[in-house]
Amino acid sequence: MNTAKRVKGTLVKKLLTRSLADALPQTEDAYRELADGLVSWARRDDAIQITDFASMQLIAPSNFAEFAAKSEYFKNAYEIAKTMVGSRRERLALAGKLHPGLVMATMPLYDKDYRIWLLRLRHKQENPEPQPFVIVFDDYQNPN
Repeated sequence: MNTAKRVKGTLVKKLLTRSLADALPQTEDAYRELADGLVSWARRDDAIQITDFASMQLIAPSNFAEFAAKSEYFKNAYEIAKTMVGSRRERLALAGKLHPGLVMATMPLYDKDYRIWLLRLRHKQENPEPQPFVIVFDDYQNPN
């Protein structure tokens, strides 16, 4: 999957003729092939949603987490691809080519550190630490 010719020719033909049952990797070699394809795809300038690759492969995007649990090679490739796509999305938003609100809302899907930071921030907002407060009583003279 490293050459453009294969991506445009053989891979497309393979995608159009395979069934859903054939889409799911069964061996470590199949996980590696899928992982290599994912990273190659993520390098493309038009790769802005990781779900697009999954759909092209006839795989539900939710299966990628399961694949990562079964194959360390796929897990590493998946993290790299998410980082590449997330970075591209952020740059496109900064350049005004993608809506910043959309990118910000979906950034936790692409950036693990951002997701952790956001969860901690939400936790702090929902469970604020008690703040000490001081009540000051002035010396008040009754005029009566």
